[in-house]
Amino acid sequence: TPAPAPVEPALALADAPNLYVRGQQPDRAVFLGGLQVVDTEETARLLWDRESGELVDRATADVIAEVRSDVELDQAVLKWRAVQPLLRWTPQRALSFRLEPDDRRFKLGEEIYITIAPSDQAFNHLTIVNLASTGEVQFIYPSPGHTQQNHDKLKPGELEKRLGPSPVSPPTGADHVIALASRNRLHGLHTELDRLDGQPAPEELLALLERHAADASAVRVGLLPIFTER
Repeated sequence: TPAPAPVEPALALADAPNLYVRGQQPDRAVFLGGLQVVDTEETARLLWDRESGELVDRATADVIAEVRSDVELDQAVLKWRAVQPLLRWTPQRALSFRLEPDDRRFKLGEEIYITIAPSDQAFNHLTIVNLASTGEVQFIYPSPGHTQQNHDKLKPGELEKRLGPSPVSPPTGADHVIALASRNRLHGLHTELDRLDGQPAPEELLALLERHAADASAVRVGLLPIFTER
């Protein structure tokens, strides 16, 4: 008898990381969600430079957010905690999409395009949402007009769809674009994304994706970081 397939863990926030603050120490030792401030940089996963405002993931050397206050720090770390499970979750539902003109670090005001290319044309309904460095959920595509005109669907023989241009806007850091290609239009997901649009709600977004996109036979999902700077 074949061994049962392993149960996939729930799409839940990663554990709160340790933080080292370079510069004036914060007023509180433990932040929202359990973020623990440590005394040495070597024991920290995240580094916050108060003078520059940069919040850095020391494991990847990426500037993940521009942070100027304790509240902004809480939001940026919550977003980081939401991305970690997505990094493990999306490869099981792999969807090919790319950033154009390339995947370099972009400056404010530069324009970017996103091109989605499902490997199977049966997955022809498209959805795009961005999780900003602040944790803000941004429902990018489709708009109600796209849906009404059936423009959120790849046409027969159309191998990819190119969206944009979109100008890079503040705040800087690491955004993560989530693209979905589904066999059917995800009406329920779109309704919920409309509700969350513009709000810092990374944990709620994870719950929506688990509810509406967990079935890899019905939905393909891709995750793409966009790094920006001033």
